[in-house]
Amino acid sequence: MEKDVRKYGRLRIEESIDEALISIELLKQGKLRNSATKAFLAFKAFVSGMISSNHSSFSSLLQEKERKFFYRIGFTAPTNRLVYYSSLLEKDFPGITDLAKHAMSIHVFSYLGYDKAGEYSPITSKEDAKKWILDFIIALANLVIKVNERGKEILKELEEAKKEDI
Repeated sequence: MEKDVRKYGRLRIEESIDEALISIELLKQGKLRNSATKAFLAFKAFVSGMISSNHSSFSSLLQEKERKFFYRIGFTAPTNRLVYYSSLLEKDFPGITDLAKHAMSIHVFSYLGYDKAGEYSPITSKEDAKKWILDFIIALANLVIKVNERGKEILKELEEAKKEDI
């Protein structure tokens, strides 16, 4: 089972890279909410990949009740556990907890759109959305690079997108 879980983890990290690249493409097309959705899914896949790749050491950090949940469904890094699971990865990936909180804001934007009053989302305009998504993908790419060289593809695509003045 451990070999399969690690393989699943590697596949989820690859999925994370692919989702981030799709997010950048959607960002270039001006489809900001769709781009935000893909950016969020990229982060979710990354967290899932990391906890699956390191499931033995990761699960040892959990309380017994949480460990049972983890072995039942946790490998998928459910949305309601992203910040918590990220906090457990913080030692190996400094800044991932803050990035998880950023991911949750992007997730809210992907569902609800702009919030000019800033009451339910910090994303208040089209320019805000672009900046939040770009900053998020850059931070995610820098984490991905630590475990997969393809993370550099994300940064390369971002540079190309910036040249196109997204």
